[in-house]
Amino acid sequence: MDNDENIYASLLLKKQTDKQKIFVFSPKGDFLYWKNTPDFAGNRVRVEDLYYFMDSFVFKTPDNEIYMAKKGKNE
Repeated sequence: MDNDENIYASLLLKKQTDKQKIFVFSPKGDFLYWKNTPDFAGNRVRVEDLYYFMDSFVFKTPDNEIYMAKKGKNE
């Protein structure tokens, strides 16, 4: 959840070549929109866990690598 209590969810991917999506829902559970997860350092990574903290998203991979992305104005 973010500061506006929107809910963020992502499906686990079976293939690394697929684009992973983040789905955003309202606090009441209504679907708002989806976005592709960011490419980090030009690499597509598989996200296993997604966290939100102080206007930043924290992405954890199955290999326990951590990536961060700042929340944009439109998100």
